[in-house]
Amino acid sequence: MRFQNASQKTLKTVAARPVLASQSLFTCRPLLAFRHGPRLVSQCRYHSTDPERIAVLGGGIAGLSSAYYVGKQFPNSEITLFEAGNDPGGWIRTRRVDVKDAEGKEGSVLFEQGPRALRPAPATAALIQELGLINDVTYTKRTDPGATNRFIYYPDKLNRLPSKMPIEIPNLISLWRSGLLAGFLGVIKEPWEKTRPAGLVDETVGSFIARRMDKRLADNLISAGFHGIYAGDIWQLSARTLAANPWNLENTFGSVIGGFIKVQNDAVEPRGNSFVHEWDRNLMANMKKELEVDEGFWSNLTESTQFSLRNGLQQLVRALGDAVEDLGNVKVKTMAPIQSFKPLSQDGKLGVEIVSGQEGSTSTESFDLAISTLREKDLTPYVTVMTINLYYPNPHLLPVEGFGYLIPQSVPFEQNPERGLGVIFDSSAIKGQDTVSGTKLTVMMGGHWWDGWESYPTEEEGLDMAKSLLARHLNITDEPTAHYVNLAKDCIPQYTLGYQDRLAGFAERMSGEFGGESTIKDKVYVTQTNTLNLQHHELSSNHPIQKAITRITNTDKASYKKPNQHRQLYTIVKSIPERDNNSVEKIIPYRFRPWESLNYKVTVSKKSKEEEAIAHTDYILSRSGDNFTAIYSDASQHDKGIGIGVGVVAYSSTHEETFSQKTNIGCSQLVYNGELEGIAQAFEHAATVAQEGQEIYVYADNQAAIHRLNNLSDNPGQHIDPPAVGPGHNDVKGNEKADTLAKEAAKERPTTSTTASLAYLGTEINKIQKTEQLMEYKRYTDRPTKNRSSYSRIFKLNTHTTIKVPKGTPREISSAFYSLKLGHGYFNSYLKRFNKRDCNLCICYKPQTPQHLLLDCKQYKTHRNTLKEAIPHRPITLHSSSKQRQASKLL
Repeated sequence: MRFQNASQKTLKTVAARPVLASQSLFTCRPLLAFRHGPRLVSQCRYHSTDPERIAVLGGGIAGLSSAYYVGKQFPNSEITLFEAGNDPGGWIRTRRVDVKDAEGKEGSVLFEQGPRALRPAPATAALIQELGLINDVTYTKRTDPGATNRFIYYPDKLNRLPSKMPIEIPNLISLWRSGLLAGFLGVIKEPWEKTRPAGLVDETVGSFIARRMDKRLADNLISAGFHGIYAGDIWQLSARTLAANPWNLENTFGSVIGGFIKVQNDAVEPRGNSFVHEWDRNLMANMKKELEVDEGFWSNLTESTQFSLRNGLQQLVRALGDAVEDLGNVKVKTMAPIQSFKPLSQDGKLGVEIVSGQEGSTSTESFDLAISTLREKDLTPYVTVMTINLYYPNPHLLPVEGFGYLIPQSVPFEQNPERGLGVIFDSSAIKGQDTVSGTKLTVMMGGHWWDGWESYPTEEEGLDMAKSLLARHLNITDEPTAHYVNLAKDCIPQYTLGYQDRLAGFAERMSGEFGGESTIKDKVYVTQTNTLNLQHHELSSNHPIQKAITRITNTDKASYKKPNQHRQLYTIVKSIPERDNNSVEKIIPYRFRPWESLNYKVTVSKKSKEEEAIAHTDYILSRSGDNFTAIYSDASQHDKGIGIGVGVVAYSSTHEETFSQKTNIGCSQLVYNGELEGIAQAFEHAATVAQEGQEIYVYADNQAAIHRLNNLSDNPGQHIDPPAVGPGHNDVKGNEKADTLAKEAAKERPTTSTTASLAYLGTEINKIQKTEQLMEYKRYTDRPTKNRSSYSRIFKLNTHTTIKVPKGTPREISSAFYSLKLGHGYFNSYLKRFNKRDCNLCICYKPQTPQHLLLDCKQYKTHRNTLKEAIPHRPITLHSSSKQRQASKLL
């Protein structure tokens, strides 16, 4: 296959792919470029002079590849690469560690702290060959266990995913029995699901899968895949960005499955964005004609699912760095973080002024052209991931051979308290890097699970958590003889809901700041390798994509989008009187890590309080003399108090009190928060006094708090479980003492922070909402006195009568009915009053009022019948008119 010695034309074509060309490749961070006028980087060589000075901001793999290609294209230009750290390479880091195997043989193993393998692709293959690394490539063949055996841990065991079609029957039966395929019938029914509403411009990946197929598929399967790629939460990530192909198939064909079959059979591409953009198609065709790769090398790649290098991926970074240095026109500035950049106009030419360096010793330089690979936090938040590399001399520790396993969000907390994302079986997945045998693993933890954490586990804590996870999941209890713990802070961007709108706004904002001379650029051409092909392109004002961006940016989204939930909550919180909003902070309640010091499990008694109290007392007496400690916690609120009191007391096996503590956590809390605080204090005391072989029991009498140990929610929530909390206060010495301490503490001054909990804010919000509802009802009932023929007189409301909704009635139906009866909802006559609609007409060209929707409109006849069947309601006494009599029969 031909792929070597690419012409300069093709190299510059690679560097000129248009921004936003393909949404399926839209996961790249943008770059800014500034130059002497509106022309492409690839066009500069055809002008009389090349840019004199070019800056590349960021020394990761994107920055290095940018400097390499630009340095080759402009040999007469002075290029400066700015790197904030000691050496370029970004998150690609490899460490070789000396070890001994089970037989005492000395050797070394390779620990990858970041990415560890690449997918075969022409662009990457050409670069590998150009850098002279072919002889160091290690392959994972399609028949190797690392390619055929991939697993998902659910709910408490490894489940092998199918690797080929047709699926093997035993494998399918095993997956079905595990529950991992729950909701799979939703895939079969997907072609008949309703298409998304016209006004829905984006939704989360989880919401998209749940709407089109089944929520269980999203939680069990899809979330695992996104843990492995983005370490992200599918209920926050954008489907329009990260699931662009299915999103566009639904948009074009009304169905994902049906659209896919249509595309395969008829070679029809989805409307709006195709699987492969025409620019990319032409680029790949040109590359196949002009690039030349060694036939043996390419044959090995096509027979492999992934490949790496004998000395790890950092070998590629070092080779690329050497190639950049050999160009002679590229200078690498390390320890030079970018502090700022701004447009610079000199002699009628536009450039950019860059300030770099450590604070207190910065330098300012000007450039004709700047290419930035720096992160933009206004566009995407970032998550932190911890990787723990471990080596065991025993080569037979793994229960299975394969690439590894991922952990979905649906795995119970007790099976994943460390918040692991997945485990890679390095010794099985990638061969040819180690000089001794053994078992080599990488545990990945954190990601979105750690969002909002102010501090992260230490190296020692991370190692203990990894060993705990491996013992639970794989029954590996051996001690590793070598390990390395790496905390990569803010390492993976999260393309959350609304990302594309934010990107369009960013483009417009940058264009304004730099006088129309800035351009938004894709970072690196994301083929299947997510690496290495530089692309830049400037969109002219008449470019069709630029026109689309302008149109979207200028659209009044308020005319069709519902209020954003975050803004609603923010507005409500702001409206709470007599509260210093700066003191309200989002808290992660009682984030303790009991697995660091002791094993624990949560049990909720199913007995009545009286039965549990008797059983509890008998049990405590039976343990006399054992190495046993019982800790009781409780919370209380007193009418004469000024906050929530918390009491904790501990007893030895001889029934002697060994510890007591009382705390007032402030008035802006709920008793529920106090219950959680008491349990947390009990755990802290247990971790302090625990000795080997000692049993410690923590007792609480609040079921909601006990359940919240599994998900750390900040709200009490509701459960269908039987009301069985224990032991209660029925003659239980420990609970009585904890209750007494809590009541005493409630009368004292607060001893902890007075910031408000989210659960407390929720109750305040509910009070405001109820007050507003009562005021609205009063305005509603006042109308008939002014106008006897008013709608509110026809459809009377009685607050003393509960409208019973049959069990199983969809919430959308009941909510729509109540909205229409109140006269407030998302119908045009109401929205036009608040300038949210330009027109108040229905689709039948009559005013769209509640009366019209409930009584007249033929377009909603089916919906009225559904409403009639779903919500039976007491007949309302109406007067005279036939339409009113018709409404009486309907309702």
